[in-house]
Amino acid sequence: MLANIKPEDLPNIDVLNHKPHSLQDASYNCIGFAAETPGVELENWYPIDLEGFVWPIPNPKKRDVDEFIRAFRTLRYEPCDNGDPEPGFEKVVFYGDKIRNETEVLHASRQLKDGTWTSKLGPDEDIIHQNVNDVADGMYGDVLQFMKRERL
Repeated sequence: MLANIKPEDLPNIDVLNHKPHSLQDASYNCIGFAAETPGVELENWYPIDLEGFVWPIPNPKKRDVDEFIRAFRTLRYEPCDNGDPEPGFEKVVFYGDKIRNETEVLHASRQLKDGTWTSKLGPDEDIIHQNVNDVADGMYGDVLQFMKRERL
């Protein structure tokens, strides 16, 4: 199991549906990892006015799905209906807690060329997981929105 993650934090993760993909690294977060663009350094992305965080849109007002859609549109992503693999496209998915706050984004994952997904788990390692629901529920909440762009 993952080093700093309790089973109840990610109840859908088990030894069969994921594998570690990097060492622990606190220099970037899951949103920055999902936003990865060739030639751009990984960073901590979040719409918050704190040192060490960046956001592509000045003066963000919310942490909701609409704010994340606006931000990822700066990377040429557009909303789409699902996480099914599409030749020539890469996808991201946003997760959030629909109970506490209807649309607050808490996590993001990025789809790989083979259709699997990759997630950065807080300050810990990146993992590759089989589908979007492997990291849903628990601390990251439910799937809120998919987006896609032409593969770079």
